Amino acid sequence: MRKLAMALVVSFALPAVASNPAPQTEVSNLHFMPNGAVLFHTSTARADVPACAAGQTTRRAIDTNTAAGKAQLAGLLSAHSMGKKVQVFGTDTCSIWGDTESVSYLRLY
Repeated sequence: MRKLAMALVVSFALPAVASNPAPQTEVSNLHFMPNGAVLFHTSTARADVPACAAGQTTRRAIDTNTAAGKAQLAGLLSAHSMGKKVQVFGTDTCSIWGDTESVSYLRLY
């Protein structure tokens, strides 16, 4: 019963995510854009990108104008500098950079 309760708490505590993540992957090619967007590539392409990002299967976008985006960027830079892998969860939208899926959250390994 306790395990079930914990599973329910964890499942409701996670942010809503529209798209499936790429598997654990490496980060490269960081682009710091003038509007505060940070674009980055992963070493693993995804097959289920949203239609708006159909030509960018390895690129994602973070909005560093928000507190959440600043935290995501800090984690991304840490992973990149230490050679750690990440798992990127997307929003299934391209709201930050027109042809690139926006990041919902990241998991570092």
